[in-house]
Amino acid sequence: MTKTRGHTLFILGIFLCMAIFLAWSADVKAGTYEGLRLCGIAIIPAIFPFSIFASAISAYSRGSGFLTFLSGLLCGFPLGAKGVIESYQKGYISRRDAERRLTYSNNTSISFLVAGV
Repeated sequence: MTKTRGHTLFILGIFLCMAIFLAWSADVKAGTYEGLRLCGIAIIPAIFPFSIFASAISAYSRGSGFLTFLSGLLCGFPLGAKGVIESYQKGYISRRDAERRLTYSNNTSISFLVAGV
């Protein structure tokens, strides 16, 4: 498929989605409202305390493997991954260590499953 043909199909797909959304605008509006309501009631309150905890761990860990593991275990994705990236950017850990730590800190935490789901 040529590049121009791919772009044309992409633009036609966007217009098709817009037409569908306009045809069922009441359903789209209701679904959007319900999704935002769910985020406000369940998801954001479940993640916010762990976000603060992960920031504190990241600020004081200095690249500690155990604290990175603890952050990933308690806070989960994306907060555990954020801590690993911050440790790498500050020069506390090497790129190889950051890649290795992302494998176990980039997951859904137990706390999110209990509080969010």
